[in-house]
Amino acid sequence: MTTSKKETVLQEAQRLVYGDRQASYGHPLDDFTRTGALITTLLKGKLKDGEVITAEEVALIQICVKLSRIVNHPKRDSIVDVAGYAGTMQMVIEEREHREAKALPPLPEGAKLLVECPVCIGWGYRGARAPVKICTNCAGKGKIWS
Repeated sequence: MTTSKKETVLQEAQRLVYGDRQASYGHPLDDFTRTGALITTLLKGKLKDGEVITAEEVALIQICVKLSRIVNHPKRDSIVDVAGYAGTMQMVIEEREHREAKALPPLPEGAKLLVECPVCIGWGYRGARAPVKICTNCAGKGKIWS
């Protein structure tokens, strides 16, 4: 990119976050939720039962990685990434609020509890007689998770 005026760190981070990376990886809430699920699986033996790494925590973890690199060897790229991950964290917070503000689907007959699906961020429910949760959003297939 050739310009007469050099981009600031914040301008570069904004261009990257809202440009190619969004197109490549999808919304940060979805991307970081998938990453959080992987980290949760990796740390299963170290986390309390039922605890998961959230999308917001993934953004903070990424910032920590970049800060560690900056402490070792300050580089513009890592500073841009810190700004970018801070921006994606704000996007995650806003998108989560937006999705939560949508009307929740009614509970199917016999369902006890409406829960958020960790796969698609849609809504599912816990059945009255079964300890599994069934997502009504995952491609309309009623994906089951426990």
